[in-house]
Amino acid sequence: PQSSSPPQQQQPPPPPAKPMPPPNAIYRFLLTKGPIGHYIITLSTLLTQLLQTYLPEFYSTLRLLLSKLGIYDSEKAYAKFLKSQKSYSMKQPQMSSTTIQ
Repeated sequence: PQSSSPPQQQQPPPPPAKPMPPPNAIYRFLLTKGPIGHYIITLSTLLTQLLQTYLPEFYSTLRLLLSKLGIYDSEKAYAKFLKSQKSYSMKQPQMSSTTIQ
């Protein structure tokens, strides 16, 4: 005996998550050091955010100094990240606005 239940509709798969920028070498190194590395990462993140918020001139000077020494250029890193995001979004198929009923 066959049942007369309606066929089940399949939902389209969700779009993949956008890629995150890869962490820098210091971050990766500290992650391998266990809990102490995690504490150092947390403290450095908090310190950076506090400097950026409450001492923006000092933060800008430090960022300029790091850029001039060739250690880290945040503008180049951000531009590279945006470029990778743009190329990623161009590769993704466009989802249609119609829904399956």
